[in-house]
Amino acid sequence: MSEESIILGAILGLILPFISNVAPIQNALSKNLRVSLDLYHRTVNEITVSVKRLENMGMSITQLLLGVLLVALGVLTYYFVPLSFIMKKYVMFFVILNLILIMMILGLAFVSLLLLPLT
Repeated sequence: MSEESIILGAILGLILPFISNVAPIQNALSKNLRVSLDLYHRTVNEITVSVKRLENMGMSITQLLLGVLLVALGVLTYYFVPLSFIMKKYVMFFVILNLILIMMILGLAFVSLLLLPLT
């Protein structure tokens, strides 16, 4: 490893924990010891977790599946296409490119079917 990477790792390993501990310690030291150690009376900035359904937020299952499909296609395109080319697995390379081309043609067909009633 180069000297820069060792220095950067050491600096980040020392500075980030220091920064992440300053705010909680200052918050604890700004009060008296009894209030700081009281577990039952927390501050107003308490974190609450609420569970919401995707439908209530305006997102359908179809949109979720489409998003997952797009992420999978992005990983396939940006990781596996160069990897297959570098590893000289040309069959996998061309299969992935053919799948991308077929999906582009299907997408163009779907868009044209959506726009057909407008013309």
